[in-house]
Amino acid sequence: MGIFLLRSHHLIVGCLLACFSPIPIYPLAFAATAFVLLLQSTNIAFPTKKTFAWMILLVVFLLNMFFVHFIRSKPFISAETTKPIINLIFLAAIWIWVDSNVIKPPVISALAKGLALTIALSALQVLLNVARTNLWLAPLIGVKNSVDAYKIVEPGVYWGIPEKNIWATKIIFTQILLLFMLSRKMIKINPYMRVLIYISSAISTLYTFSRTAQGVFIIFIFWEFFLRKISLKLIVRKPLGLVASGMALGGFSVFAYNKLFHFTLKPGDGMESRVRMWTYLWYETNWRDTLLGKGILYAKEFLPKYRMVESNFHNAFLNTLMDFGLVGLISLIAIFTLSFRKGTYSLFVYLIACMSFQYLGYDNDIVIYLCIALILGKYLLSKSASHESRDHKSMVFAVPSTMESA
Repeated sequence: MGIFLLRSHHLIVGCLLACFSPIPIYPLAFAATAFVLLLQSTNIAFPTKKTFAWMILLVVFLLNMFFVHFIRSKPFISAETTKPIINLIFLAAIWIWVDSNVIKPPVISALAKGLALTIALSALQVLLNVARTNLWLAPLIGVKNSVDAYKIVEPGVYWGIPEKNIWATKIIFTQILLLFMLSRKMIKINPYMRVLIYISSAISTLYTFSRTAQGVFIIFIFWEFFLRKISLKLIVRKPLGLVASGMALGGFSVFAYNKLFHFTLKPGDGMESRVRMWTYLWYETNWRDTLLGKGILYAKEFLPKYRMVESNFHNAFLNTLMDFGLVGLISLIAIFTLSFRKGTYSLFVYLIACMSFQYLGYDNDIVIYLCIALILGKYLLSKSASHESRDHKSMVFAVPSTMESA
């Protein structure tokens, strides 16, 4: 089983990297990995109650999708429907694999290395585009609108995708996962590598100019590295340090609001277009249609009526509701909720925040984030952080060796 796990976690890392390819190779990577993982799962015939419930919800969602397409006279299998089918089957394979295998330290170490590589390559791509567009001072002077923000992708994106907001959120997801592993002491990284990760994360967060990604990442840092660690003992021992840290964070929040977020409802701004399309949807939709849904990517039919060129409603929950109805929305939310375990619930909050302003609901970014969260949740349940080892200090990515697997 050790050989199988070694191969498995390398395949999962490969799927992570495939999500950043400008060429859509991730469906092939997802399908191949799902096949291998299912072969390596040992007790599929005896799933836990939670796994059984999760599988039922997945079947309900997929059957509902096919039913909606049947009553709306749309093709069952198309380029649009293939995406959720492959992505959700891949997620199911990961769930079964996690449920039927012991998650060992090498798996966590490999995931950390893959995430770090992705973060470093993303920062290099961002720096290359900043140099080509001369946007070095943009975070300091502020970006006036979404049109100016999109200049960062004009030179081309070779590690990621040219859709700025999705590209930014892809990067933020990897940063949150790796820094979460660091904060929860699941891995050890030498100080030089740690600084490199922090700098790379700051570069990508500042220069991709996505307000959703920036806001979610700031909230993550504020909670994971500050609020979560505050205790009465710490307040008594280091009151001045806490006050200074609070003032620094408060000052940065003011800077972020004034320079990074550039909230405005003027024409041409992304927030204005979101509010407008949500308003159209609220007032013009026959809400009886939401009981069953109108078929996948209904936004492409709805929004052109109002001279909007958007392909979705920039809210995963509205997209799912209008595409697959209440059954689809409820089952998808339940699938995502059950994918998080004790110790990783905060990761669910950051995912929901991002999905509220973009994504379709079953995108590869979301699925790979859920997959890694599943693995981390299973690993965290095995042992508390107090059992971490003092060994492997010299390793770049060392997982505490005394932390036994679940």
